[in-house]
Amino acid sequence: MDKILRLFDHLLVGPPSLPLYVGIAILRQLRGTLLAAGFNESIMIFSDTPDVDISACLAQVRLGI
Repeated sequence: MDKILRLFDHLLVGPPSLPLYVGIAILRQLRGTLLAAGFNESIMIFSDTPDVDISACLAQVRLGI
């Protein structure tokens, strides 16, 4: 829950393109797992809300990915 609130705070004050960049940063973190999984497994990975390092995502977004 803490990760969601932190991300939500950044989305509220950030530029309109921030959700796109956050999504790309999350995909980059999960890239290896998603490439190794099939389509159905990939859907399950996102529905189970994997351990995504929000701090690292926001740092990548600040650096321009």
